[in-house]
Amino acid sequence: PPLGALEPTPTPSSFVLVESLVGCAPCRFGTCTPRWKPPTCVIWKQSARFMRNSVRTWPQTLPSRVMPTSLSSPTIPADGMTLSCPPVREMLEALVGIDTTSSGSNLAAVDLVESWLESAPRVRLQRIYDASGQKANLIAWAGPEVDATRDGLIMSGHLDCVPAEAHEWTSDPFTVREQSGRLYGRGVCDMKGFDAIAINAFAQIAPRATRPLVLMLSYDEEVGSHGIARMAEQLDPSVLPKEALIGEPTSGQMVTLHKGHLRFTLNSRGKNAHTAFPQDGLNAIEPLAEAAVRLADLRRTFEQEGGPNADRFPE
Repeated sequence: PPLGALEPTPTPSSFVLVESLVGCAPCRFGTCTPRWKPPTCVIWKQSARFMRNSVRTWPQTLPSRVMPTSLSSPTIPADGMTLSCPPVREMLEALVGIDTTSSGSNLAAVDLVESWLESAPRVRLQRIYDASGQKANLIAWAGPEVDATRDGLIMSGHLDCVPAEAHEWTSDPFTVREQSGRLYGRGVCDMKGFDAIAINAFAQIAPRATRPLVLMLSYDEEVGSHGIARMAEQLDPSVLPKEALIGEPTSGQMVTLHKGHLRFTLNSRGKNAHTAFPQDGLNAIEPLAEAAVRLADLRRTFEQEGGPNADRFPE
């Protein structure tokens, strides 16, 4: 039937039941669950909930018999229900298939991840948009709320990627390709591979989480971490666990800290004077030159003596 033929717009519960009976042309399966609905599906869009900067919970009360699962997908028993959990590989392929280059919108990817998570019991979802409304951070919360100890764990990733230049690729960068035991595609390492693993793990743990668990997927990490900065503006640190697992590629090694960096701006204000009376003026360049020399001396000192935690960075 035409995608717009089902009226009125179904509620989340009736939506699952109706689609289970009717099927949906854009889906890869004859029947599907909300988790598998592609962002291009009109019915899914009609039942989607674009609630900006708000936390919402979808309690799922349907019996498992109206939520068919693919034979190729593992399932999670939760509160007497069977929730389909897309395999990590298929999640990765779906994420890589969406162009989330930092210069464009990431909302299609956010829609997709939400569709995987929002039917899971006791999962709370939150979007934090940028000023344009074309990009969003997605935060998923599970388990109890964070208390004064800030116990729990954050799994942190980003959805954006750097551009895929056609001349640098021998295959479609937005299609995952396996060769010699490796997966190739734009963002497979940085960092949609981790995103897929984290989303899958979160979906499995969330229904029975006994400690706070937070999944954070940000926008514009590649061009200045603007999404994380936006989250920092919107969220008080007290509502978040203090420990985080950040899935940036580190050659398969666990890294417990990084060097960090310090940025600052030096301003020097001079004073005009006639060249016949230089003693009446101030040369704005001289103090900046002195600062550059002192910073160079500090760098050489650190090279010789090492700074804090220098033993952790033998290179």
